[in-house]
Amino acid sequence: MIGGMIVLSIFLTALAAMVYVSQQYDTYQQTVNVMSQNDIDRFSENLQVIYPGLAGPTSVSGCGGACNQYDMTISNLGIGIEIARIYINSTGSGCAPVCILDPSLTAAAYTFKRADRFVNPGETVHSVLLWLPGSVALPNPNPPAPKSTIYIVTTRGRVFSFQWPFPPVGQALQAVNANVASGTMKIAYTGNDKSSKEPGATGGGGSGYCHYETAQLVNAGGTAGNLYFVNPWITNTFYGDAFPTGNGQVVTTVYIYANFTNVKSSPIYVTTGNLLIQVAQSGSSDKAYFVGGTLYSLNYKGTAYLAGTENPPGGVTPNTSILLIYRMNGWHPPSSADSVEGLTFSGLATITNAETGNGYYAASIFLDGLYIRPSC
Repeated sequence: MIGGMIVLSIFLTALAAMVYVSQQYDTYQQTVNVMSQNDIDRFSENLQVIYPGLAGPTSVSGCGGACNQYDMTISNLGIGIEIARIYINSTGSGCAPVCILDPSLTAAAYTFKRADRFVNPGETVHSVLLWLPGSVALPNPNPPAPKSTIYIVTTRGRVFSFQWPFPPVGQALQAVNANVASGTMKIAYTGNDKSSKEPGATGGGGSGYCHYETAQLVNAGGTAGNLYFVNPWITNTFYGDAFPTGNGQVVTTVYIYANFTNVKSSPIYVTTGNLLIQVAQSGSSDKAYFVGGTLYSLNYKGTAYLAGTENPPGGVTPNTSILLIYRMNGWHPPSSADSVEGLTFSGLATITNAETGNGYYAASIFLDGLYIRPSC
């Protein structure tokens, strides 16, 4: 009997231990599941900032005086969130090194509107009001460049950030001494027998042009004189006259202009440059078909200036346009003039002031395509 009681007590002790271990394991699994769900929820948050990111500042009462109020616009493409805190870091001025904003019922220094901290799922335009002291204003340079970084921290621990002002959209960021731009491209060509090469067509440039649009008269200066620029296409016959194969005679001289705008905040000067257009096709020598030339002159506000020797007085001022005129003097054509029909050349033009040191300036201009037509 005593032995049976001992065995029974051992059995009951083991059973109790098993039950306890099982309960603890269940508690552990529940904790793991809760944490896993929290991780899923956290990574399901998806805030996106709507351009322009911040609007303001607007002066409002509060803060023991005036506050600078900013309106932050966000969209929620994930699950519902609650904003716990906002950090703003600026360079040079404003929130340098950092401003910490906590929720507040009313306008107060270094806070954001408490009622705005909840963002429901699917809200596409949600406004969050931010308040900084009247003595603190975020830098907003013109042209825009990111000067502040805003961090949005949620109660689940996610951090979403964006730069303000937003970088420019649709154009390259301007460097100090160089830039990339797109320019309208047109062509002009000269020769003594246009009428025989392009029969039945007349235009602003005189008899022989296939182009029926109004030609643009531009003074190129020097020996080129007045040129009539038209849309960037040329017939196959004229292409062969301008860029002959072998030792053929050049009958037609082609000029190409790029309309370029100075986007810098200071005047620019132009000394030299070149233009290259080509196609992704080559002959037996594996050399791509191309046409190129050097900068011949500038036309600024109707006046011509020869490249390398002349510039407009005071340079090309900010936010004004200049016509960069290039004369084509180098090419590699197909061996047969007929094979060039239907090709489209594309490429770049460049300019530089040829200076050294901090005064150096250069630019690249994306060009329109030059199309080679079989005939008028």
